[in-house]
Amino acid sequence: MYGRTPFFPMYYPILEAIYAEDTSTLVNLNNRLLTRLLSLLEIDTSKVVNLSDIHATGRACDLVVNTVTALGGKCYLSGVGARDYNDPRTFADNGIKLVYMDFTHPCYRQDGYDDFVSGLSIVDLLFNYGPESLDIIRRDNMAFERSLRALYV
Repeated sequence: MYGRTPFFPMYYPILEAIYAEDTSTLVNLNNRLLTRLLSLLEIDTSKVVNLSDIHATGRACDLVVNTVTALGGKCYLSGVGARDYNDPRTFADNGIKLVYMDFTHPCYRQDGYDDFVSGLSIVDLLFNYGPESLDIIRRDNMAFERSLRALYV
């Protein structure tokens, strides 16, 4: 199905090469895919780190707070699903601002579908829109992005 999308010829060889590499663990494959996909979106990957390299301890909220602290962070952007275990007081007591992501999933034309199918991989967006993909992600989230950036001014 994706073979007919506009940017398949541009991105498929990149993904195929990653899958063809000798990868001994799933985490290594995931790291290669993550950093390459971020690069394709022109997102800086220089600050991507593995939790195992940080040596933070704890569980759930404590692990998150300890990780943010170990990285010198002052703000944690969380998914809304973590509200069940994030303790706002623990974040505040450690000088970390807790912000929940107010993400609006963008709708876009998908080759091969009559109706938009939400929740697919970033690969779907890249195959359909190529270099415009990051702009599409940001399009419906600019107000949230501006409010988040205002926290650091």
